[in-house]
Amino acid sequence: MLRLKDGFKGSRMVVLPPPVTEALGRDPFTSRLYLTDIGHFPHARHHFRSRPEGADAWILLYCTDGSGWVDYQGARYVLGPGQSFIIPAGAPHAYGADDAAPWTLYWVHFKGELAPYFAEGCDRVCVMADPDHDRITGRTTLFEELFLAVEAGFGDEQLRYACATLYHFLGTFRYLQAGYQTRREEGGLDIIARCREFIREHIEQHISLDDLCRFTGFSPARCNAVFKRHTGMTPGAYIQEMRIQTAMQLFDITDLHVNQVCHKVGIEDPYYFSRLFHKRTGCSPSVWRRQGQKSTLQP
Repeated sequence: MLRLKDGFKGSRMVVLPPPVTEALGRDPFTSRLYLTDIGHFPHARHHFRSRPEGADAWILLYCTDGSGWVDYQGARYVLGPGQSFIIPAGAPHAYGADDAAPWTLYWVHFKGELAPYFAEGCDRVCVMADPDHDRITGRTTLFEELFLAVEAGFGDEQLRYACATLYHFLGTFRYLQAGYQTRREEGGLDIIARCREFIREHIEQHISLDDLCRFTGFSPARCNAVFKRHTGMTPGAYIQEMRIQTAMQLFDITDLHVNQVCHKVGIEDPYYFSRLFHKRTGCSPSVWRRQGQKSTLQP
């Protein structure tokens, strides 16, 4: 069977020279996360790569069309459109394109002390989105920005820009994937966005956990779990944060008195409101307003 590592029609790749990657590893700006190789193989028939000793970098594989497979830790994982896999540095592996429907593959090799954090939990098939809600266009646009930055040359500014872009690119796999998985498990609805709009519309009123449960159809335990997973806060803390954020905006754009603002954000006691505001911002409402006025007068 014919097996190819590269050379596919329309393929593109850039391998950074060792002196360049060594410099990236020493530069304080880039050393925490940087790329060493990058490529795009469209419809890569007969693509195959085997590394019995592993690679010295983490490897992101992202399939946007067709399918392929990854052999890792004694198991074979099949990748289809909108799916990705990150192979840890030093891990023996092999991967290749499906014979009948070869994949279109975007790939990046990356290093740095933050690399394990961006790869955490991604050494498996990660589903990025269903076909109706995928962000492939945005993600591949980021890839193109990253690719063009290193293709243009290895100047310090180009490389630093590429490494800065790499954070965003990898973040769409590490974090958007997790968010999508949660939304899919919850029926495909962006629950937090809907709750945020509900809270905004009722910000002048008392909003309880029961209100959010009725709105979402969740039990109190599930509602708490979803909020904690998405926002790191309980529903009550999230509502309080939205009230203070709204108050901050009102102090910046209106001349409303403190007691008027606190009623606008659904808090009846001005003294309690002032304590909450100070706890969140580190200053009183009056100081916040003076600081805002001062900043608008500065050139």
